[in-house]
Amino acid sequence: MLQIKDIYKSFKDLDVLKGISFEVCEGEIVTVIGPSGSGKSTLLRCINYLEEPQSGKICFDGEEFEYGSLGKKEIWNLRQKSSMVFQNYNLFQHRTVLENVADPLVHVKKMERKQAEQTAMDLLNKVGLSEKALSYPRKLSGGQQQRVGIARAMATKPRVILFDEPTSSLDPELVKEVLYVIKELADQKQTMIIVTHEMHFARLISDKVLFLDDGKIAEEGTAEEIFDHPESPRLKNFLEVINLDKF
Repeated sequence: MLQIKDIYKSFKDLDVLKGISFEVCEGEIVTVIGPSGSGKSTLLRCINYLEEPQSGKICFDGEEFEYGSLGKKEIWNLRQKSSMVFQNYNLFQHRTVLENVADPLVHVKKMERKQAEQTAMDLLNKVGLSEKALSYPRKLSGGQQQRVGIARAMATKPRVILFDEPTSSLDPELVKEVLYVIKELADQKQTMIIVTHEMHFARLISDKVLFLDDGKIAEEGTAEEIFDHPESPRLKNFLEVINLDKF
């Protein structure tokens, strides 16, 4: 379904991604783990074209997009294929919860407002927040705001949802409620790429795990291969200092 081909990304003299290539199949859950600064979040932002790589290609269902030569229409088409769930929620504080979820349907999918709001209510119900529809984000806990962010990402029915450390800004007691919603999406075979430091959760949910180190995929495999049979000394050392029982 999705192929990432040889992505390079630099910020001035700092090389962040150094030739990243991997594939994601329909309904597959791919988690990306690795130390801070290894390029995990930048990789997601490149897939959604929030950052433009210096070079590389991305292919969705046979449609190829070559970075560095995309026009406005191609960028718009690429962005329609994925949705992002951010670390810090990125909700519009002056819009209600319902409006935060419905507005992308109105402005991106050109859906009638009434239909968009009904769809938004259905999604809020799925994430357990229908009773908060008319509240503003500032009245919600961090976990609730992140669940709104997930509902908003689901609204446009993207081919893949990208999660950028979705629990990193949450208090520990709020982490599980967000991970539970993501687990439900996985059970529904929603294609996802998840950057996370929740190692136990990654082990539980992943079809494939990518270990990034210094801008490269240092190791790739199933959850069992990565967590139970790591091959490289770098991955072994990384796993030794991570608390696998956090979730």
